[in-house]
Amino acid sequence: MTSWIKDFVLLTLIVGALFGATLGRYPLSAPDGGRYAEIPREMVVTGDYITPHLNGVKYFEKPPLFYWLQAVSIKTLGANEVAASIANAIMALGCVLGVYFTGRKLYGRLSGMLAAFIFATSSLVFALTRVLTIDVTLTFFLSGSLCSFILATQLPLGTKRSLYLWLMYALAACAVMTKGLIGIVLLGIILICWITIFNEWRNLKNYRLLSGGFIFLLIALPWHILVQIKNPEFLRFYFLEQHFLRYFTDYASRSQKWWFLPVVSLVGLYPWMTFLPQTIVHNIPKHFKELKQSKPTIFLLLWIACIYTFFSFSNSKLIPYILPIFPPIAMLIGNYFAANWQNNKSRQMDLGFYALFTLNIILAIAAISASFILDFNEQAFTKQNLYFIAGIMVVGTLVTAIAYRRHNTSSGFFVMVLAAATLWLYFSPNITTINRQSIKPLITTMQQRLQPEDEVIVYRDYYQELPFYLKRIVTVAQYSGELAFGIAHQDTSSWMIDEKTFWERWHSDRVVYLITGESNYRNLLPSAPDKMRIIAKLWDTLLVVNSK
Repeated sequence: MTSWIKDFVLLTLIVGALFGATLGRYPLSAPDGGRYAEIPREMVVTGDYITPHLNGVKYFEKPPLFYWLQAVSIKTLGANEVAASIANAIMALGCVLGVYFTGRKLYGRLSGMLAAFIFATSSLVFALTRVLTIDVTLTFFLSGSLCSFILATQLPLGTKRSLYLWLMYALAACAVMTKGLIGIVLLGIILICWITIFNEWRNLKNYRLLSGGFIFLLIALPWHILVQIKNPEFLRFYFLEQHFLRYFTDYASRSQKWWFLPVVSLVGLYPWMTFLPQTIVHNIPKHFKELKQSKPTIFLLLWIACIYTFFSFSNSKLIPYILPIFPPIAMLIGNYFAANWQNNKSRQMDLGFYALFTLNIILAIAAISASFILDFNEQAFTKQNLYFIAGIMVVGTLVTAIAYRRHNTSSGFFVMVLAAATLWLYFSPNITTINRQSIKPLITTMQQRLQPEDEVIVYRDYYQELPFYLKRIVTVAQYSGELAFGIAHQDTSSWMIDEKTFWERWHSDRVVYLITGESNYRNLLPSAPDKMRIIAKLWDTLLVVNSK
């Protein structure tokens, strides 16, 4: 068994256990988790894999590749939380293996292994294995495309180089099929910057543009054509509104302050961000003569800088958007650690470990202080959770510091990985509920009473996970939101209803369950005081029934 196979098996077992532990034992994240589980569930039920639907309404915000992956697991395992979550976790594991493979090719076996563990234990990466989003899958395909390119440039002209380049085009097409034009735009920006810096324009003929372009179109084009044929309204909404307006305007109401991306990037890199300054200093060429010898490193730095800058200028920012910069960051930090692997006297390495020690002590004190301030009746976690988190941080950082000082960098690194993994595994059940948007407890209560002929209505809101858990389309009253475009282009009048229809159904002989916010309930109560019985309450959301 070669060292490659051993490493892949080891990483798959360890990281697979880390990402797979407790998978499916917590509610789907809301709103994204419910949305991205329900769309593929409806694909499986209807057999329509071309036009995505959300609660029976056409939904064109994203291409379908991620939905197709989800549909495979749902068809195999059933419509449950494990099936909804497993594709996301597999894509995250794929990112880890890709980081290892590329890091090893560029910097050596040790660097590749370290980079893989750094990536896997970064806070944002681990959280997004639990929070069901498209961005993990996008990161897998986009990173794979970028890695294929830089690895191709390290090879002489020939079949192997061509295979890497063709793989780049294929994975770029998969990125487009996952999240739209962003999959090719980011790749193009990075490659243009790299080609310009190293004056590679004359070598473009060696980049398989024609055959690669054919591969790209062969993968990316068919669905776009088919969905447009079936839905003539698709192209304008998909390209103009979901790409250009979302980037250049506040169309999606996702603008953020200037400090949003820096904070998300640093917090998302915890606990490795205290080694980021040293990593940058270590990897940036010291002299102009070193530039050509550092092509792979410059490419990774450009990868980070271009994506970060791209989203800095965007009027639409969400936490997961920055995830694609984490693979190159992990590879660079891994390279830095590998250079100091047996050294316990590096001043820069000392600063990293001591800064982490100080940060963890501060965070532990903050967690304990918060236990005396927060109202835990309004939180998705308990006081005991904070105490355990503080304890893991203190014990973990103390043992890390001792291992580093008494032994070397390698000992400190391994303890640091173990401490981070322990922290994330302990906190993982809270990751999908900390925003208090999941209503699974109310759904569970309703499922104990719900009969097939009963109707479920949500009023002036839409709870994304509700159709998935109930395995049925739900009635939505006085709300359109992100479903507005689909509603305008199909007849949804039987389940997307107005106020008048809501009251007609509420006063019928049929049993009707209502899920709505407490303020909405207070507004409705005077119109039917004898038919508004509260069954359960979760924070400010109520489950109500129209019968005794």
